[in-house]
Amino acid sequence: MSMNGRGIDKAVCVSDVSQGTGWWIASDDKWYPPELHPDVLVAVDAAAPLSYEAVSMPATDSVASPEAAVVRGPRGGPPLLVAVVALIGLVGFGVLALSGHSPGNSVIAGASPKQVIALTTGAAQDAGSVHVVSIIQQQGRSATYVNDTATDSGRQVITSGGAQVTVILVGETAYVNANQLALSTLFQGSAGVSRRFADKWLSFPSSGKDYKQIAQTLTLGSLLQQVTPTGTIVKLAPSVVDGRSVIGFRGELPGGLVGTLYVSATGSPLPVELVSNGSGAVTTSTFSAWGAPAKVVAPAGATPGIAAGWP
Repeated sequence: MSMNGRGIDKAVCVSDVSQGTGWWIASDDKWYPPELHPDVLVAVDAAAPLSYEAVSMPATDSVASPEAAVVRGPRGGPPLLVAVVALIGLVGFGVLALSGHSPGNSVIAGASPKQVIALTTGAAQDAGSVHVVSIIQQQGRSATYVNDTATDSGRQVITSGGAQVTVILVGETAYVNANQLALSTLFQGSAGVSRRFADKWLSFPSSGKDYKQIAQTLTLGSLLQQVTPTGTIVKLAPSVVDGRSVIGFRGELPGGLVGTLYVSATGSPLPVELVSNGSGAVTTSTFSAWGAPAKVVAPAGATPGIAAGWP
């Protein structure tokens, strides 16, 4: 800006010092005349167009000054200071409109329960992978299943008391590594087999009779079969799970269970949580990291399960 000898900018009437009654100082340490104060209503020609200057948004931990947004008056007139609240409102509206995360923009709005389940299954398959943590509680005991499941591969870690199992699926082969307690209790192995093959990898090809049960939920397709409600599906009222807006859908699950699958109410309709119960057990599964790469590598030197006398 070109300043005169008195420190006043003639173009916009800004001064380094007060010029009289009503002059006010802004956060830039400059003095402005009364007519430019934010609280003053400035009459403008409604027929004249307004031109908007580019605005740089402040950092999230800073406070925007009153002059952060400027709207030029008609015919190059003096700037009208825009309230920061109005700016935030406009920016917020724009973010919602661009992101598509407004509840009204959800692809499941107005869809029937079965249509939502179909959309959810499709979205999950498109994602290609997911991280799932399932906690089973029954009669004061609990077991935890942690899955990293992809389209044709997966990894599962099971912890139940002192029993620990890791299952890996790569291609057409499933691999199991279990401690002695898990081999004898969860897999009902003989005492000799449990001692001999504790903490060692065993392999099971897809042609074997044990493969299907071992690999269950390790591929995305088999996982979705276990968590997708069927039969008469009831749509529940919107709620919040882990800070996310969801809609629950209750129906039948494999094994004679009844479960509620909570689906994201905004954005892509992906599963967020599943709560199921049956036979005195309650299982809660949480879904996260949809689409994140699932790094699964086949272990070397695994012993064929049939050679180990499984189970």
